[in-house]
Amino acid sequence: MSGHSKWHSIKHKKAAIDSKQLDTKDVIDEDKLVSSGVLSRKKSGVKLLGGGALKSKVSLKITKASKAAQQAVDSSAKTETARTQTDSSKETLAKKISTVPVMEIQHLRPADQRGLNVFETPKTDTVPYTGFKLAWGAAFTQQFQGLQHSNTAAVRNDAAGVNQNKLMPIANGFNNAVANLYLDGQLAHGIRVSMTSYLSARHHNEAWVKDGYLLVDASPIDFAPLNVLMRYVTVKAGHFEVNYGDGHFRRTDNGNALYNPFVGNYVMDAFTTEVGGEVYVHDGWWQVMGGVTNGEVRGMILNPGARAPAFLGKAGIDKQFTPDLRVRLMG
Repeated sequence: MSGHSKWHSIKHKKAAIDSKQLDTKDVIDEDKLVSSGVLSRKKSGVKLLGGGALKSKVSLKITKASKAAQQAVDSSAKTETARTQTDSSKETLAKKISTVPVMEIQHLRPADQRGLNVFETPKTDTVPYTGFKLAWGAAFTQQFQGLQHSNTAAVRNDAAGVNQNKLMPIANGFNNAVANLYLDGQLAHGIRVSMTSYLSARHHNEAWVKDGYLLVDASPIDFAPLNVLMRYVTVKAGHFEVNYGDGHFRRTDNGNALYNPFVGNYVMDAFTTEVGGEVYVHDGWWQVMGGVTNGEVRGMILNPGARAPAFLGKAGIDKQFTPDLRVRLMG
């Protein structure tokens, strides 16, 4: 800094600030330097010289600056900018971090909170097709049971003297832990396969496949009439949970109890898995479904005379009028 004074550089400027001789809240110009005693008198302006470093922000009104001083100011500005950008990046990153997995499979009911109040898989979808995708998911439930039972049936002993009407004694305790494993694959635009495995169930420690099916919501061939048709049609085929009524959409499915407000299921549980196919025709607020299955929980080749196909149908309306009002009527 030029002038008749012993303070003539950034280092001396810092000393004046540290000694409270200069107030950094004000703009520091030539008049301020003279009135504070840093300069003895006014000359032809103020020139800032290099040497030392400022640790606090100051506003300077100067005539010119030496190369060394300019470099020192530029360096400090870059450091502050970098610090601001780093802090901003951290805040942005914190906002982007989410514990909710990104949806990568089309036309899928999520196995988490986003799947609440979802019935048939949605025909309209916001997930873009970006190629083959493979997605894994899981659900786990540990139930505590506190039930008691009794009866007033008359004693009826068998040949061994055992009362056939006596109930099995039970007490409070934990049920066997249950868990599901989900595997979904996006094969093509609007076409996916899904499989659900029970890793353990209430009465079984072993794992087995609950269902596996193909869902087609778009034409595999780029043919105009098929593309128009598949705007309204969904085809489902394989071994799957039969869409009979709406109760099965809100039941506890082994390890996935999130959809069920009561955790436990009804005594009359409308749920089964069968081998077959279902065809849906829907357009926004209405839908019609027709299907045929083998009529058995699992595929069989025995007892052909006792087996017959099962036919099912479903039709109704489902419309969201407002965020708080939805009407669904199915039969």
